Amino acid sequence: MNEAEELVIDLLDKHEDGWIAVHNVDIPFSGADEREIDIVVITDHSVVLVDVKGGRGPVTAAGPRWLQGSAYANPAKKIRENAKRFSSWLVEQDERLGRIHVDGLVVLAGENARLADPEGQDHRVTIPVADLFTTLEDEKRRGNRAPTRIYRDEILRALTKLIGPVSGLPVFGRWKVIEAIGAIGASEWISEFRAADVLDPKSKIALLQVHSTPRAMADDERQAHIARVRNGYDTLRDVEPHPRIIRFLDCFQNPGEDEVVVVMDDHAPYTAGESHPELIVDLLEGLSHLHAHDTLHRAICPDALVVNAEGRGVITRFQYARTGPSRRVRSLDGDALLDASGDPYLAPECMLRPDRLSTRSDVYAAGVLAFELATGAQPAELDDPWGRLADLLGPQRAEIVRAMCAEDPTQRPTAAHAFRVFSAEPEPDYARLPAGFKIDKYEVVDRLGEPGSHAVVYHVHDTIEDGKRVLKLFHRDLARAKARVLTEYSALREVRHPAIARPVHTNLYDRAIPYLVSEYTQGVSLAELGCIEPEEVRRFGEQLAKGLEALHEKGVHHRDITPRNVLWTGDDCTIIDFDLAVRAGEQAVPGVGTPRYLPPDQPAGRDLTPEELTDQDVYGLAVCLYEAATGDYPWETEVPLPGVRPRRVEVGDLADVLHKALSPERGDRFKTAAELYSALHYGLSEPRSDRLPRLLIVDDHHTGSIIKKLGPEYDCLPLDSKPEWDRFLRDGGVLDFDGAIVDLHLSENSLGEGVDILRYLCNHTDIPTAVITMNTGETDDDGNASFRHQYRAVRLEHKKDDKWWGNLREIALILTAETGEGALRRVLAVLDSARYWMQLRTAEASPDGPLWSRRAAFYREYDEVEALARRARTVGEFRDLNRRSLRLWREWYEDTAEG
Repeated sequence: MNEAEELVIDLLDKHEDGWIAVHNVDIPFSGADEREIDIVVITDHSVVLVDVKGGRGPVTAAGPRWLQGSAYANPAKKIRENAKRFSSWLVEQDERLGRIHVDGLVVLAGENARLADPEGQDHRVTIPVADLFTTLEDEKRRGNRAPTRIYRDEILRALTKLIGPVSGLPVFGRWKVIEAIGAIGASEWISEFRAADVLDPKSKIALLQVHSTPRAMADDERQAHIARVRNGYDTLRDVEPHPRIIRFLDCFQNPGEDEVVVVMDDHAPYTAGESHPELIVDLLEGLSHLHAHDTLHRAICPDALVVNAEGRGVITRFQYARTGPSRRVRSLDGDALLDASGDPYLAPECMLRPDRLSTRSDVYAAGVLAFELATGAQPAELDDPWGRLADLLGPQRAEIVRAMCAEDPTQRPTAAHAFRVFSAEPEPDYARLPAGFKIDKYEVVDRLGEPGSHAVVYHVHDTIEDGKRVLKLFHRDLARAKARVLTEYSALREVRHPAIARPVHTNLYDRAIPYLVSEYTQGVSLAELGCIEPEEVRRFGEQLAKGLEALHEKGVHHRDITPRNVLWTGDDCTIIDFDLAVRAGEQAVPGVGTPRYLPPDQPAGRDLTPEELTDQDVYGLAVCLYEAATGDYPWETEVPLPGVRPRRVEVGDLADVLHKALSPERGDRFKTAAELYSALHYGLSEPRSDRLPRLLIVDDHHTGSIIKKLGPEYDCLPLDSKPEWDRFLRDGGVLDFDGAIVDLHLSENSLGEGVDILRYLCNHTDIPTAVITMNTGETDDDGNASFRHQYRAVRLEHKKDDKWWGNLREIALILTAETGEGALRRVLAVLDSARYWMQLRTAEASPDGPLWSRRAAFYREYDEVEALARRARTVGEFRDLNRRSLRLWREWYEDTAEG
C-alpha cells in the first residue's frame, strides 16, 4: 500500500464500530480485467469499495480525466463500475447478497485536496478524508436495500474465497523482490518493487517497474504497448551514460505473462506539488545531455523526475523518447500522446499534434516543471507567478524559466543555455546590495528607502564620470520590467521641469537586469518630514503642480503620487518613481496606485481616460499636501470614502484649496494641475480678473522709471538691490507675481548679482521674466545670451538712446497675458539652448567654418523673431512666434549637436 492508503487504513483500524476492512485485493470480475480494490469496508448497512488518491491541492474533474498537477484516469468512473461488478460478483457467490447495497467511494487523502466537479458527475462518490466516517455511517446511502449486518457471515464467506495466506515475494527473472512499493502515481498498470540480483548478491538494490497489459487489449495493441515500454530502454542504449539520466540495468518480457519488467537504479519519486528548487539544475543538465545526443524525451513531467540515493535529480520515463533528428511525422505512439492534450506540461504547439514534439517542447515542459520545483505550484495558480519566482530564484533565473514557458517556441532558450544560467554562481540579492557592490560603472553607496514590489533604488557613484547618481534597479519580472524601463525612460526624457526627476542613462539594451539612472538629489521624502509650515507647503505645492502640468502636457501620468514618491531638498521638491506611469495610448486600468491616495469615485470596469488619469495625479498630490500641512490623513478611514468630504483644518487660505481639491465628486475638484497651481498661487477668493497684474521689478537704477512708464494698470513691487531682494525673501515675502523684470547687472560687472535672482526665479517659481541686458547694440553678447536662453527669459535690451522704453508696456502685457487654460506668458519657450550653445563655444569652431556660418545664420533669423516678439501685441501673435522660435531651436540642435 502507498502512503495515502496507509493513512486511510490506519484511520479505519482505530474505528471501534466493529466494521471489517480488507485492503489491496484483486477481484476477478466475470468477463473483465482483474481489478485491484484499495479497500473494501463492511459496515453495518453497506459494503463500500474505496479507491484512495493522494496528491496535494485541488482536483478538477474533466470528463474521463482528472487533473491534479498531471492528468490521470477518472477514478470516480472506475469505482462506480467496480461497485456494479462487485455487486454482481457477490450475487454469483450467494444469491441472497443481491439484497444488500454495494457503494463506491473515492477518498482524497492528500493535503488540501478538494474536488472541483463542473459537470456534477463525480462529487457524490468523491469525498475528502475528513468526511470518511460521516459518509460510511450514513445509512441513507443504502436506500431501501437490506442492511449488511443481516448477511454479515455470507459476505465474509464470499470474501474468504479471495483472501488466502500471504505468499512469498515474487521473482522476476534474476531479480528477487525484497519490497513491494505499489503502483506509480495514478497508473493502474505499472507496479514498482525493490529487488536484489540473485546472481550477484553484492550488487546494489535495484528498482523494478513491472508494466502490465490489460487483458482486454487486442494482440496488436498489446504488442504496441510492450514495444512502447521497451522503447525507453532501447533509446538509452544509444545515449552516453550520464549521472542525471536514469541507468537502465535490464529490460525483458516476463515469461508467460503480458508484462514487461524494466530494471533500473534505485530512486525515490519526486512528488508533484512539492518545492525542490535544488533539482532544477539537475533536470536541465539531464535534458541538455539528451538533446546533445539527438534524443527527445517528449514526456517531461513530475513522474519523469526522480531522486537518487545522493539526493540528486535524475530523468526517467523514456517510453515516448526518440533518438535522432525529428522526422516531423506522426509517430506510432501518437494516439497515446494525444491523450495528454490537457496536460499542462505539453507545449501549446503540440496540442493534438504529437508530430510537433521537439527539443523546444521538451524545454517548455521542463520550464513548467522548473516553476513547480521552485514554487510548489504551477504559474496559473499564483497571482504574481513570475515576481514570486524572481523572489525565490533571482531575476535572471526566473527570466530563463519564463522564457522556457513562452508560447512561441522560437522564444525559448535551449536546454544547454538554461543549464548554464542555473549552474552559474547564484545571483546576489538585488533588493539588498551591500555598499561597494558594482553594477556596470556604478558603485553602490547605500540603498534609498525600502525595496518596492518590483524595483529598488540605490544611491550610487559613477566611477567613470565621478559623480553621484540614483540607480533604480528592476529586480522582479524582467520581461515586464524591460518594457517598464523603456516606457519610463522614453517618457521622462521628453519632460523638462525641475520638479520631475529626469533619467540620464539606462542599460536596457545591453544587460539582463534592467535599471534606470537619474541625477542624484540630496533630500528626504515627504513621508519622513511630518508637518510643514502651510506657506512652505503652498510653495512646493506650486512646484509639484507645475511639474505635473509639464508631465501631462507630454501625455504622461504618474499614477502613484504619494509622500514616498516626492523628494524634498529643503528648497525644492521633485517627483520620483515613475514605475506605474502610463503614456498616451497605453492601457490605463483603474485601481493602479496606492489606494490611500486614489480618488474615491474612480470608475471601474474600463480603461481610464486622460482626464481621469489627470484627476488621479492631482488628487494624490492634494492628499500629500494635506498630510504635509497637517501631519494627519484627511479622513478617519484608511482610504478615501465615496461621498465623504475631508476634515476641515485651520491652515489659512490653503484650507480652502485643499478642501476643494479633495471634494468627493470629480466635477467639484480641480480639473488640471494648472488649475491647482493657480489656486495655490493666487488663492480661490481673489480671481485674476478682479485685481491688477502684479509685477516684480528688480533694478538698481530704473525701478521708479519703469513703474511710472507702466502706469496705474500694474501693481508693482520695486527692489533696488540684491540686499533688498535677500531681505524680501528673509522676511517671508510671497512670490505671488504675474511677471518679473530683472536687471542682470545689479553691480558694475556684467552678469552681476541679477543672475542669482534670475536663477532663483527660474528654479523655485514659474514667474515669467524679462531681463534687462547690457548696452550691446542689436544683438546679445555671448554671456547675456547664454543666461537668457538658459532661463528662457524675455529680452528687454537697455540701449544708450533709451529706445527700450517703447517696448516696456508690450513686454509687461505679454508677461501677464492669460489664455483659457492658464498662463502662457513666455515670449520664447526655447529648448535647453544654453547647453547646446556652450557646446558650440567649446568645440573650437573656426570663424570661417561651416558650423560658425550656421551659427551666424541661426542668430540672424533668431534676432528677427525676437524683434517681432518685442512688437507682439496679442497672445495669438506670441503663440505664432513661440512656435517659430521652437522650430529654429530644434533645427539648430539637429544641425549642431551629435547624439
